[in-house]
Amino acid sequence: IGDGAFYGCYGLLSVTIPSSVTSIGRYAFYGCIGLKVVTIGDSVTSIGRDAFYGCSGVSSITIPNSVTIIGKQAFQDVPNIIFRKANGQTWGANCLNGYVEGNIVYLDETKTFLVRCSTQATSVSIPNSVKKIGDYAFECCCGLTELTIPNSVTEIGDGAFYGCYGLLSVTIP
Repeated sequence: IGDGAFYGCYGLLSVTIPSSVTSIGRYAFYGCIGLKVVTIGDSVTSIGRDAFYGCSGVSSITIPNSVTIIGKQAFQDVPNIIFRKANGQTWGANCLNGYVEGNIVYLDETKTFLVRCSTQATSVSIPNSVKKIGDYAFECCCGLTELTIPNSVTEIGDGAFYGCYGLLSVTIP
């Protein structure tokens, strides 16, 4: 599926990507806000940057084991991403082979580097294992109202809370 193939198709309700497809291009379904159901075939190996960005109406997407590359922000604003791998590719965060737990994507299973938080999150509990919050980690988490950063955090990246318009209180030790 080519770059921008269905970009901005607001009325698109469901997509079934057959096993004959191996690649989903950049911006392929960008901004398809009406999209509710996405089924990705087991032959897809790569999902391009921003492929499903802004598809906030999707109830869930299951990423098959065949996927080895997911571009940055491929699933930005998609609330329910399911990975068949416990340590699978992230939903378009700033890294590949990240570790997803709840609304948070970490660089790896040690959970010392918080890479990204789902923009759908309203409440986030940052574990004491986190030492670094990455660049733009909480970008556009508009529903987030309160945040406590644990003592373990020694570094907060550029723009970490950019666009968090609902944030009313932050506690920084």
